[in-house]
Formats: sequence, C-alpha cells, structure tokens
Amino acid sequence: SPARVCIRACVTDVPGNPLERTTTLGQAFCRKILNRQFQSIPDLLGYDHDHIRPSFDSPNPVLVWFVFDLNVTSELSREQLHNIPHFVYIATRQRASELEFISRDIWVNKGRELAKMYRWGGREEQEELRAMRKS
Repeated sequence: SPARVCIRACVTDVPGNPLERTTTLGQAFCRKILNRQFQSIPDLLGYDHDHIRPSFDSPNPVLVWFVFDLNVTSELSREQLHNIPHFVYIATRQRASELEFISRDIWVNKGRELAKMYRWGGREEQEELRAMRKS
C-alpha cells in the first residue's frame, strides 16, 4: 500500500557515487526494511519515487532528509497524501558496515511537514503514468 518514508542521514554515510545517493539509500531501505527491490521505473502496477533534496551530493558530512514515495499507483490529492502512512527513520553507517535504519515514530509529524511540499510520485513520473493509462 502507498506510504511516504522520510530518512534522516549524514550524506557521507551513504556509500557510492554522491550523485546516486538518493537512489542508493532507497535501494538499501527497500532491501533491508521491506525485503524487496526499489522500483524506480513508473509502472501501472506501482513504482517508488525518490525526491531529490538540497545538499544530497555534498562532499561534507551534512545531515539531509531524504523523501521517498513507495507503491505509487496513482495521483493523490493533498488530503489523500496527508492520510497515507508516513514513516520516519534515521540511517546510519558505522565504519565500513551496511546502512542501518532506525525507526523514529516520534518524528512522524516533522516528516509529514517536511515532505508535504513534494508532489506524490513526482511530477514527470505522474505524467508518464497518465500517458500509460491513455494508451
């Protein structure tokens, strides 16, 4: 079912190419927490969307909120978006270990507030979905 996930992470804890941090984090989260692949390609059966946040590619160890929309199958109004589950996690990595995700339910309202500026599923991806439905 649809959900929005906000993950607070130090950008330098996310391994790999800095320009791919958002996708890398989404893949790690889906694999480790949901036991499935991150589905970034828009599809009528559902896809996952990663919103690109400022400073995500910083070479410095700054904290950034990453926002992910999971199981997107259609557009949602603001009210519908407010009513879907929102989950908040901290991502951390000690030395060379894998990323660990720690749930922070106490921050859910902060996550909702932070993420409400983003269109559910991404603008271009929703347009692709609309075009798929027409064909």
